[in-house]
Amino acid sequence: MRKKLDVLYVTHDSLLEGIGMSQIVPVLIGLSEAGWNVGVISCEKILATQSLQGRLNNAGVRWKILKFGRVGAFGGLGRLIRLSFNLPRANAYHCRGDLAAVACVLRHRSNILWDVRGLWIDQKLVIGSISKNVLIIWAARKLERIASLNAKAVTTLTKAVYPVLQRRNPRITNFHEVIPTCTDLVKFTFQEKLPANRNLLLS
Repeated sequence: MRKKLDVLYVTHDSLLEGIGMSQIVPVLIGLSEAGWNVGVISCEKILATQSLQGRLNNAGVRWKILKFGRVGAFGGLGRLIRLSFNLPRANAYHCRGDLAAVACVLRHRSNILWDVRGLWIDQKLVIGSISKNVLIIWAARKLERIASLNAKAVTTLTKAVYPVLQRRNPRITNFHEVIPTCTDLVKFTFQEKLPANRNLLLS
């Protein structure tokens, strides 16, 4: 039987897409290299995962892959249920977004870090990716409320997001930190000196 994980990263998005590869994967590998017993569960849109699977295996990261399924509200509900029923046990859960956090709550998991990447439903309404359906908005706000009540800690991309969450969810934890982004420091090395001048022409 495998040892219980120290940390499980939970996301309803794909590791194979931009943010997964550029931010999540380096964090997982970094934690594993630091001696943590780390795992991740994600919902993948494509099955060409062998290369990344090998990379994570070599780093000692356990990866549980679920099918992404449909898009839209019903697809999101499906991912929430699949995540919840397939959660490996861990001492702590890093939950990327509302669905991931609620999936942990449904399985009575504790020590949830709610990684708020943005005001999820607000963003979708602004860009028009969902209809302004009262029932969908109510359900999304309910998910946010559940996540806020059960998270032991919260991270946001900017300082501006947390006061909005506090107004909407007065019982949210005060254990909050702003973490703007993560960068793979192997691929993007720090340069103390600015590079030589470059001219850029924008039409």
